[in-house]
Parts: sequence; structure tokens; C-alpha cells
Amino acid sequence: MQLKKILLFSFLLLAPFLNIQAQLPICIGMDLDITNGYRRDDLSCLIHVFDPPDTFQFADDLHIKDISIYQVGLKGKWLFNNWQFHLEGDCGWANSGNYEEAGTATISRAHVHHGQVKDLIIGFGYLFPICWNLRIGPVAGWSYNSQKIKIHHAETGDLPDPILNHLRYRNRWQGPWVGINTKFHICPCNLGISGGYEYHWADWHATWRLHGPDVPGVAFSDKRHSNDAHGQVVYLDARWNFWYCWNVGFGLKYQTFRAVNGRERPFAGSFAAVGLSSTEVDKVKHATWRSWAATLDVGYTF
Repeated sequence: MQLKKILLFSFLLLAPFLNIQAQLPICIGMDLDITNGYRRDDLSCLIHVFDPPDTFQFADDLHIKDISIYQVGLKGKWLFNNWQFHLEGDCGWANSGNYEEAGTATISRAHVHHGQVKDLIIGFGYLFPICWNLRIGPVAGWSYNSQKIKIHHAETGDLPDPILNHLRYRNRWQGPWVGINTKFHICPCNLGISGGYEYHWADWHATWRLHGPDVPGVAFSDKRHSNDAHGQVVYLDARWNFWYCWNVGFGLKYQTFRAVNGRERPFAGSFAAVGLSSTEVDKVKHATWRSWAATLDVGYTF
């Protein structure tokens, strides 16, 4: 039995090169693509500080813009009797971007030194055949997205800031989603076009960590979270079957997520532990993540 499986697998791999693809069924409805491309992200977080809890003191407004990212990944899709299952994973590396944080009376600025992003999305759905070359239907699934950056050359008030230098900021968004997917095939040129929309419900978690220890009454590492986050994703893909079951493609994706009604707390456990008032309350008014990506894909249809 094991030998039969090995022979069958070898036969499927060698079929395109033996010029016998016409003798096989039109593949088994599975696509596997390797992707790589360019992505640009923006992050923000607005925190309102209250002390006592019903008295507003000041706002901390963080923006990290123009994060330049190179990403690679894998995409797999399986279609069986109009049912579709897909799995997609990406990993990317950042090498530039601008950090700016406005506090009570000062503004801190820095450059993104390096960073990493990771994405995983699982989905399934049913595509109704509208006509011989068009399918459309509902899809649903679960997603995970994280962005982690590290800054350097930090300055506050135009002076070097050794406390802020080498700070690490990480965001994580995860939760279920629903959407709609469309597939259109143009037979004469073997071109397939697909697009879709997704609406996400997510939990948001973030960490803002100093490179060194907390400085009582000045700066402290913290963790942030919200269970009230939502996102929207729009994407468009084009695939050209250029030789047997080999494909080359191009993809565009735009993502925007927003979390509200969150909280921030020190890693040390309490505000008193970092030299602040024990009655202080820090509320995350909103945190956002926006991203757009363009990719080139190479894949095989089994």
C-alpha cells in the first residue's frame, strides 16, 4: 500500500513533464502558490489617562507610519463540488518606518530599525455556479495577524532619548470573519480572476516594552488589550495558467482594523509599582492597523 501511494504521488508530479496531462482528469481542484511581494503598514494607538478615574489628565497619541515590509508566504485552496477550503500564511520583515508619540508637552520621534509581521487565515465556503465560468458565494473563517517593530535613533524634544531607544511595540489581532468570494475564468487565455470582501471580529492585544527597566514616574513597559475590535479586508487576485498546471499570478490586498474601549496596564502589575498614582486609569480610546500589499505568485494546480 505504501508503495502504491509513492508511485501515485510520483506519477502526479511527473505528469506535466511527460506530456500526458490531457489523459488525466482536470486536476483534483487544489491550488498551491508561493507568494512574495511588498507591503506597507500603519499603526496607531490613542490612550486617555484619568486620575482619579473620572478626571481626564492627558492623552498619549502614538503613530507608526510607512512601515516598509517584504513578505513571503504560501496559499493553498481546495475546491470540491463547489465547496472551497483555503489556508494562507505570510511572514514579512520590516526595514524602515517612522515612529511619533505625542504626550503632555513633548513629542518623541524615532525610526523603525527592524520588525516582523505574521499572518494566518483559514476559510471555507460554498461557491454557487452562476454560469459556466463564474462562481460566487459566502465564506467564513478565522484569522491571526501580528506586527512587531523595534525603533532606534529615538529623540524627545530634539534631544536623544536613551529610555525610548530600542523600544519594541507589538500588535496582535485574531478572531472570526465572514465574507463573500467571487471567481471568474476566461477560457481563451486561461486567465482566472478572483476577489472578495471579509468582515472581521477580533481581540486586540499589544505590548509597548522598553529596552531597559522601568523608570519610576517617567516611563514604564505596558500591555494593552481590547475585546472590541473590527476589521475589513478587500482583495483581488489574477492567475494565468501558462503551462500545463503551472500558474503565475498577481495579488492586491487592503486591510484595516480598529479596536476601541481598551485598557492599558503596566507590566509591573500596578501603577503604584511604577511610581504613579494607585488611582490612575489608562483607557485605550482606539488603536488601528492599516495595510496594503501587492504580491507576485507562482503556483501549481493539482
